[in-house]
Amino acid sequence: FPVTIQLRKTHITATGTGSTVALTNVNYLPKGTMVKFDGHSKVYMTLDDCTGDGSVRVFPPLRAPVNDTIMYHGDDVEMTVRFDLDTVIGMVYTDGILQDMGSVKFVEAV
Repeated sequence: FPVTIQLRKTHITATGTGSTVALTNVNYLPKGTMVKFDGHSKVYMTLDDCTGDGSVRVFPPLRAPVNDTIMYHGDDVEMTVRFDLDTVIGMVYTDGILQDMGSVKFVEAV
């Protein structure tokens, strides 16, 4: 079943296609930040630091262009995921009660 985490909007705006996005209204955005664009269901990761208005590379490449779009980042990102039940390791139930979560893999539900 999908799990949705809903947080708040930011005021950074983005324009771009492919792997490069131009940002405005940025103070500091570190490399490795999870970002999402208004109207997109996919979550991306920045590959560069951004200290002020400028461009950053994102991975994976944008699925659709963004044009003056609100960008969510860090704790403001909303991501829907599902469990990959084929990779569950060490999960233990006793009398129908989960005793040990083990390890699970989350897959983005785009």
